[in-house]
Amino acid sequence: MFKRDGIEAKSFIRRQQQVGWVHARIKVPERLVSRGFRELKRNIIISLRGTRLSREDLSAAIYFVSALLDLSFDVMTCAYIDRSERSVRSDEAFRLFSLGQNLVTERERQRASLSEWAQSFFFTLQVGTSPLTFVPISQSDFGLWVFHRAILLFDRSSEYERLIDAIKNVEQISELVTFSPPQQRVDYLRKIKAAIGEINSLLTLLFDNSLEAQGARDTLTQLLNRKFVNTVISA
Repeated sequence: MFKRDGIEAKSFIRRQQQVGWVHARIKVPERLVSRGFRELKRNIIISLRGTRLSREDLSAAIYFVSALLDLSFDVMTCAYIDRSERSVRSDEAFRLFSLGQNLVTERERQRASLSEWAQSFFFTLQVGTSPLTFVPISQSDFGLWVFHRAILLFDRSSEYERLIDAIKNVEQISELVTFSPPQQRVDYLRKIKAAIGEINSLLTLLFDNSLEAQGARDTLTQLLNRKFVNTVISA
């Protein structure tokens, strides 16, 4: 922002927009960005006051810093809001698209994907190549689906959070297996098998809840169907 050779307006604005887009993508809370700007402004002004600038030059410098930071924050915030709105629309479109899909088929597809990762992992251990090389579960097709797609289907329900914890648990144990001697791997393998069983159970529960909710609503309008008429009237 504060270049010795001056500021070129277009590149300055473009840079702040890029930062705002990144903040939106990784979901940095806007209040933290605002606090960061306040801290920057406060500390820069304190530093300016410690210089030997004349009163007029000090006032001009403080005004320049404040104006430039405020402009940067405005551009960044506009980019953040725009990209966040796009992200929300995209997520909602995917959610509506997913509701129209066959959840039973998707459930079986993800079960197969999890099973495929487990088979590949256990095969790698059985072959015993050194060093052990395998795709971490979080980077597998199943893991990527859970972290980037499943959250749009299931929101952040307690079951979904437990699913995330179970996947992280498998990843931690699989790393321990990598550096452990063969005779110590049995206990780790049992823990991984139990964790994969838990993942399967949670996956089934999440899909069952979604199927139940899907069956309660009209697929086109997403309104509750006739089964809920008495419940709604009594409420």
